[in-house]
Amino acid sequence: MKNSGIKVEFAKCSKCDCGEERFIVNRTHFLCEEKNRERLDKNKDPDEKAKKINYLISKKGLKPVSKKKAAANRKKAAAYREVDNNSTGICSGCRSSSHLSHSHLVPIGFNASLEDNVENIVEHCVMSSNGGIGCHDIWEHGSAEDLRNMYDFEENMERVKRLDPKYYRKMINRLNK
Repeated sequence: MKNSGIKVEFAKCSKCDCGEERFIVNRTHFLCEEKNRERLDKNKDPDEKAKKINYLISKKGLKPVSKKKAAANRKKAAAYREVDNNSTGICSGCRSSSHLSHSHLVPIGFNASLEDNVENIVEHCVMSSNGGIGCHDIWEHGSAEDLRNMYDFEENMERVKRLDPKYYRKMINRLNK
C-alpha cells in the first residue's frame, strides 16, 4: 500500500564480486536474490523430490497425475520461473519484500487458459509486513478502496483488460458497487 513504511534495502551483497549495490532479499546472510537462490539450491539432491513423491504415492495412496495434468503443471512451473527470473523480490501491490507468492490477475477458475500466461502472473504478498491481509487476497477479495490503494492497480487493470475483457467487466462492476 502507499506510504506503508516498508524498509527497502539496497546494499552490496556479501557474495557478489561486482561491487554494485543490489536489492537485499536475505538480510540474515546479506544476499541478493541471485546469490540467495544459489544458497538455497546448492544442497538439493535432484532425485530427492522424485523419491519423496514416490514415497507419498506408495505410503499415502496418492495417485499420480495424468500426463495431461503433468504437462500443464510443467508449463505453469515454467511461467513461474520466468516471473521469478524477472522479479524484483518486491510485492508489486505494496512494495513489501516478504511473504511473496504468484498471483493470477485473472483467476484460474475464471479462465484456465491463462494459468501459464506470464502476463497474467504478478508477485503479491500473501501477508502484509505487519501481519495483516496481503495484496494477493486484496486483489481477489478486497474492497474497491483497498484495490485502488494498491501501487499496481492501474497496471493490473490494463493487463486484465487485454487478457480477458469479460473478467475486466466483472472487475469494473465490483469496483462500482
